[in-house]
Amino acid sequence: MENGKKTEQNELRKWLDLLCGESFACELDEKTFRIDVFETDSHYIIEAELPGCLKEQLAVICETNAIIIQIHKEKAFYKQRIVPLPFSLQHKQICAYFSAPTLEIHISKDESTNDTNRYTIMINERNY
Repeated sequence: MENGKKTEQNELRKWLDLLCGESFACELDEKTFRIDVFETDSHYIIEAELPGCLKEQLAVICETNAIIIQIHKEKAFYKQRIVPLPFSLQHKQICAYFSAPTLEIHISKDESTNDTNRYTIMINERNY
């Protein structure tokens, strides 16, 4: 299992280098909303800057290899950003936290028992 974790981390580093170096990432930041991806010892963190959004307007959807962040305004779909990942999310614990204007999505590096291919993540308010 340790070898699989190292492979996953190497793939993530390659993906981050590719993602951060691509000009389309800057264009997406301007057209939709800005995201950053971070790594800690225990989690991968996707951070989205969503000025003017309320928690009730946000949806975070997990697919097999991607996180989808959606904004709904006036009960209609407004914007979304799909964050493809170089590893499966099938057995990962995922939590989302919102403290205006920042949404943080934490993806555990350890495996959990989640077997679903697509589901919505509950967004918790973060009080600092």
